[in-house]
Amino acid sequence: MREISIIIPIFNEGRNINELTQLITKNLARIKKRFKFEVIFVDDNSSDESHKILKDIRTKRIKYFIRKKNRDLSQSCMLGFDKAKYNNILIMDGDLQHNPKYLPKILELFWSRNLDFLICCRNFFKVIENSKSYFIKIRTFLSVIITFIFNFMVIKKTDDPMSGYFIFKKEIYFKNKEKMFGRGYKILADLLTVEKKYYKILNYPIKFDSRKKDKSKISLKILFLIILLIIRRSSSFIKYS
Repeated sequence: MREISIIIPIFNEGRNINELTQLITKNLARIKKRFKFEVIFVDDNSSDESHKILKDIRTKRIKYFIRKKNRDLSQSCMLGFDKAKYNNILIMDGDLQHNPKYLPKILELFWSRNLDFLICCRNFFKVIENSKSYFIKIRTFLSVIITFIFNFMVIKKTDDPMSGYFIFKKEIYFKNKEKMFGRGYKILADLLTVEKKYYKILNYPIKFDSRKKDKSKISLKILFLIILLIIRRSSSFIKYS
């Protein structure tokens, strides 16, 4: 039986939750082969109306958990992994930047090819070229730099190690849970480097939609944590043949 747990870490995404849930359900209905799924929202103790909305939409398939400790996206994701009932995990953002229209295709590829990871990747250079916002250009350029450093210092496994839209086998997390860095906003880079192993990975290019909020998760603190993760892992995880 094909199965997937969709984990969505959120913070103050009250205005997006209903629309995102409807789009996920609509696009999953396009999958013709039989499968099981659940959607798990992990809320980082939002201060908007998110809690009420999550309570209203809760069903057997739509679940939510609230973290009341220090806000951290990686910790929210890991709580979702712990609560997930199925063996395959899909991560996506709650701000509608990750379009659910890709779900039927990427899930079919993940299942049919028996992948360890399927990573939805951005074309950074097209974003820089086409964007009229200097803020977006700068943010994207920083992502290019981080990706270059990541691929230089550790085994190159993906075109977008900072993607927040990906599928992976849950066993990778549980096998290495105690070794996870578990901090910051880039849980994919953490999972990719947590063990010295080549994974079966497919990079799937998509167009990331505009954020519904004009805010980015990138900050100096987040950049520092990404660099710290790379440095820690590179000392014991240098490229090998």
